[in-house]
Amino acid sequence: MSQTGQLTFTKIKEADELEFNPPLVVNYTIEKNGLGVLRAFISYDFGMDDEIPVSPEHNFLCSGYQDLTKESDPVDVLRKTIEFDLFHAFTHYEGDPNYTHRHWALKGWLNERVLIHEAPVDFGEGDDGP
Repeated sequence: MSQTGQLTFTKIKEADELEFNPPLVVNYTIEKNGLGVLRAFISYDFGMDDEIPVSPEHNFLCSGYQDLTKESDPVDVLRKTIEFDLFHAFTHYEGDPNYTHRHWALKGWLNERVLIHEAPVDFGEGDDGP
């Protein structure tokens, strides 16, 4: 089994929003390895290649991240994994031990193509913040 396709990211949103200009295009091929695990081989439009496990039982995001479950479609797992990594690259603390070479590369290659729209901070009732 082999499945190929293309994902295009213009805007993605968690609490913050990332806007890509021009849109980020990721080509992918999903294949089973010798152990029956689905892997996505991806190529970003700026030339970086990567490999991501998309079998739900081998992807830690399938325990509830953006409604991913063990029954999730592999392409949905791939799309949401890429979104997770993009948000990690641009909105998380770079000293986080989970900030990896992938995040540094995404930030470095896409820094001039990404506009970050930060979510408003809610300090709670009666609290005007610092």
